[in-house]
Amino acid sequence: MAKSNSSDSVAVHGWSAVPADANAIFLGKPFLNRPTPLLVDEIKFPSEDPVVAKVQAYAKEKLPSKTFNHSMRVFYFGNYAALFASYRAFC
Repeated sequence: MAKSNSSDSVAVHGWSAVPADANAIFLGKPFLNRPTPLLVDEIKFPSEDPVVAKVQAYAKEKLPSKTFNHSMRVFYFGNYAALFASYRAFC
């Protein structure tokens, strides 16, 4: 199988690869806080916001269940990661 270049990857998959090494992403910058275990129930989902509730209901109705569930995992994972990564790491 031939190796694809990054423009092929974007065309086929809709994204390009990112480094698997966190140091390459965050450039060795420290956490603001040390990561600790966190239950999903401890991450607040803004479902009381009427716009969020409508968008969530629409997405749940229109998306395949695997895609909807993936989107929810991304929300929770991103919120967890934001607790510990320095804002400056993304600049």
